[in-house]
Amino acid sequence: MTHVEQSRVRVPGPAVKAALISMESRCGQAEENLRRICAYIARAGSEGARLAVFPELALTGYCLRHADTTALPLSHPFVAVLSRAAQENGVTALVGMAERTGETLWASQLVCGLDGTVEVYRKTHLGIREQPVFTPGDCLPVFDGTPPFGILLCYDMHFPEAAAALRTRGAELIAVPHAVPVMAGERAAVWARYMPARAYDNRMYVLCCNTCGENGCGTAFSGGVAVYDPDGHIAATDFSGRETLLIVELKPMRFDGAKDFPSHRRSELYI
Repeated sequence: MTHVEQSRVRVPGPAVKAALISMESRCGQAEENLRRICAYIARAGSEGARLAVFPELALTGYCLRHADTTALPLSHPFVAVLSRAAQENGVTALVGMAERTGETLWASQLVCGLDGTVEVYRKTHLGIREQPVFTPGDCLPVFDGTPPFGILLCYDMHFPEAAAALRTRGAELIAVPHAVPVMAGERAAVWARYMPARAYDNRMYVLCCNTCGENGCGTAFSGGVAVYDPDGHIAATDFSGRETLLIVELKPMRFDGAKDFPSHRRSELYI
């Protein structure tokens, strides 16, 4: 993991392919969810992707009512299975799960690396319905990768300071897994209000994916995947609402002069 402060925007390395997955995850069916996640990891690897981003709580299913009984510790065998799948397919896999440490529950996103390491991001900004269930994380890490990346989970992305902090620490990409139900609005319209701004202001890629289908507890999710490039433009989308694996090539970009916003950021003024 890297926390390098940067005064200039680093020119990204060679183009890299990433996979965004929208899938149905059923609460209480973690073994079946795991099987399908591993199949998607294998497919992503076979199509040349080196990063695969899965929705929020994809492994355990998103159901706050049953989070206490479905949450898993990082030592659970399913986590080891995910780690092996990532290694075997040459894919860094970002997989969401309800995580348990003792009596504490977290909304977490696993980072299963190419070298067998498993790191974790714990959601730092909890929605109002999540606050009685989960404990908020207290760290905004940047993970080593090509390019270096950060993770913000769903509601996290409504806070511009979080994205800016990740960019300052060296992230060139933010993965934004969601678990948003149909009742919360269509993703294409909602994401259009703020995702391009996060990408443009921070000169970074923003990769969004959302759960689709039904969680087995009566909640339907709207699905959707989208990639916003560092100019704030849409690079690729699928808002069909169906399960999908979207492959996108992230091309290197250089920013100079007045539009190199991150290098001109004066963080000392914003506290």
